[in-house]
Amino acid sequence: MTYGSSPVRGVDHVVVEAGDEHALFDLLTGTLGLPTAWPMAQWGLVHEAGVGLGNCNIGCNHPLDLNSDPRATVRAIAFEPAGTIAEVVEELGRRGLSPSAPMWSGPIAVPEQEAFEPWRRGWTTVLVIGGPRDPLPFVCAYEHDTAARRHDDKARLDAVHGGPLGITGLRAVIVHADDLHQEAEAWTALVGSPLGDRPTAFEMMNGPEVRIESGTGPPALLLGVRSMRTALDALDSMGFGHEERSDHVRLEPAALMGLDIRLAPEL
Repeated sequence: MTYGSSPVRGVDHVVVEAGDEHALFDLLTGTLGLPTAWPMAQWGLVHEAGVGLGNCNIGCNHPLDLNSDPRATVRAIAFEPAGTIAEVVEELGRRGLSPSAPMWSGPIAVPEQEAFEPWRRGWTTVLVIGGPRDPLPFVCAYEHDTAARRHDDKARLDAVHGGPLGITGLRAVIVHADDLHQEAEAWTALVGSPLGDRPTAFEMMNGPEVRIESGTGPPALLLGVRSMRTALDALDSMGFGHEERSDHVRLEPAALMGLDIRLAPEL
């Protein structure tokens, strides 16, 4: 097959770890009004529920190490493969990366839970080693029709009008780095060349961009909103602290269990 500029087509979901995954899920679905993408359950080796952003999902995940950071933090990005898993592994190797051996989940049983059919069919995961590290990228190939599922994801977000903030989707995952050039090289090896006029922004066929910003700190999620005025009014009515900056609004992380969420008008 022809890969073009990247062995991956886009971001399928981001994994957010939290000491209390139930509280994080309730915050995103209850307070922010986002739809459920998949139910809270033990999915293979993780306890997780999914939150829908239309073009991308957030997995509210409990860390395996109970002594890890209790704050909600973006730990990993799941990428959609541009071809078969075997082709992706081969291409990653050609790019100087060290992909893990493919790991197949097998069919997933969800006892005492309403069946979420797409996930129950299983998936194959390949970790990307030797490239970006925070958040950790991995490639995930599902045993269901991802295009149909994305259509349903968008329909669920549209049905709730993006919640009280009027969220339209995830515009970008923002990664922080002291050395922007080195970090950009690491992401280029995985996802292809950055945008011509934005050397630290990587646009893909599906899902949000990956952007690199100078500095330290956990990754941030930049959400698009239909109207910034409506979003600001909603934040004020909910008592959500926020900081208005030149091109976005940053919600107070303390109100989001430490998660860095930013809002910007949809393009």
